[in-house]
Parts: sequence; structure tokens; C-alpha cells
Amino acid sequence: MSQLDTLTSPFAPEPTIALCLNRRRAKRFPCHPETTCLLTVDEVTTVPVVRVQNLSPGGAKLLLKQRLPAEPVRAIRLSNAIRGFSCERTVWKVYTYACPNGIVVLGVEFAKELSQEELEELL
Repeated sequence: MSQLDTLTSPFAPEPTIALCLNRRRAKRFPCHPETTCLLTVDEVTTVPVVRVQNLSPGGAKLLLKQRLPAEPVRAIRLSNAIRGFSCERTVWKVYTYACPNGIVVLGVEFAKELSQEELEELL
């Protein structure tokens, strides 16, 4: 199994700091590989996401191929093309760390939680 496979596994370990400061209020669910995400940093800068590793009503764990610009992440668009569903959320960056293989892991919190229906459409 490659390092990327390990990181994209729904069972990949969380960073030690995140385990110590676990503020999650809801269960996280692994995402279908067809669930996609695009980060919006500012009016002209978007960053594609390699994979949405997991979702909860209050946030997401995202895998990126590049480091983020210094500006804060402002919004994300989550989509599931198979189901023809997408939604946007304003987000706050909770944590970010780089893995030895170059993948950047980003945890975000949603300003407005996903509804149960939205969550089901994305999973």
C-alpha cells in the first residue's frame, strides 16, 4: 500500500495534536471517492482537493497536493456528481500539516453545519 493509499484510508490516524484537542461534537464518516471539493481562498484563488477523507455535520478532513496560500480559507464547494448534489460552506481552518510524501492534510470547521440530508447526499 502506498503512502497516499494509507492517507486516503478512512482509518488513517489523526495527528497527535488533533487527538489531544479533539473538539468534535459529531461522528465523522468516510466519504465516497466521488465526493469532490474545491477550496476558495479569495475571489480569484481556488485550490483543488485530492480527496475528501471524511465529513461530519460540523467539518471535514481534506487532502491536498499543495500547501495553501497564507490567506485564510474562506469557503468550500462540496459535490457528489453521481447524486447531482453540491453545496457551499464558509469554513475556518482548524489544523493543517504536511506529510512526508507531500500530501497536505487540512481540517476545516463549517460556519453552518451540514444538515442530515446534505451529509447523506455527500457520503
